Amino acid sequence: MADYVIGIDCGGTHTEGYAYNQKGKEEYHFHGGQANLMANANQAFENVSLILSQFFKSLNRKECKLILIGFAGLGVYGQQDKIIKKLGLEDMNVRLVSDADIALINVLRGQDGLLVIAGTGTVVLGQQGLQKIRIGGWGHLLGDEGGGYFLGRSAYKKVTDDYDEGQYTDFSNEFMKHLGVSNVFSAVNDFYSKSKSEVGQQALFVAARSDQLDEDAQLLIRNAATALSRQVILGISRLNIKGSVTIGLSGSLVEHNALYEETLRARVQRKCDNVLYTKAIKNQNNAKAAFYAYQSWQ
Repeated sequence: MADYVIGIDCGGTHTEGYAYNQKGKEEYHFHGGQANLMANANQAFENVSLILSQFFKSLNRKECKLILIGFAGLGVYGQQDKIIKKLGLEDMNVRLVSDADIALINVLRGQDGLLVIAGTGTVVLGQQGLQKIRIGGWGHLLGDEGGGYFLGRSAYKKVTDDYDEGQYTDFSNEFMKHLGVSNVFSAVNDFYSKSKSEVGQQALFVAARSDQLDEDAQLLIRNAATALSRQVILGISRLNIKGSVTIGLSGSLVEHNALYEETLRARVQRKCDNVLYTKAIKNQNNAKAAFYAYQSWQ
């Protein structure tokens, strides 16, 4: 293979590396273990180095035009020069970005705009030329408005609100039945005994009830989408993009819940009517950002 680029998407559980030719075709793919700099930096360096060594066994190192690595935990860890030296890449064209930024580049295909990630947590990222912004993504205690945890917690909150008002709704009764509890006190105990991920999983119950036309469940979904829409609108304002704004949507809530996505778009439309939406190409790893980045940065 002649000139090529390498993209490596590093996560808290596994790492994926891809080499693409100048037409964007995948040529090689290697994967390895976790590469979260805050969880275990030395392990992260070891796993990424192993993937790189596999590439360079098959490819000419001198023909590599760009290595783009999206590290989980990069924003907090910092020390980019140290990382590049640790990986033995001082002689290469290397760009280090966060795991969220590599998703931004991939979903927007290297173009300017916003990326809205709505999974268990939420974050809004944006780029306009050299300007980059981040809104939210501060974790379930300080932020993550409108995400799966937010929605799961809202289900528990509905039970406590109903109790305070003196009468359980059908939603609360069904939710307690789903939890295997019989009263508000047991529901509250269940909430505090669950992990962040387990609370986030309760969003699936809300979505299922919404599909059954439960009005309370639908309201919870609309409220969650509305909470996130405020951050999207703030992102549009801060980027101050002239003309149309491209917004990439990623994450289970916007990809698999029609009511959530519909509400989010409607709320944004009220403030900005010149918006184009896009989503990640199905089954395309964020490492493809290396190809898009190289095309746009030339």
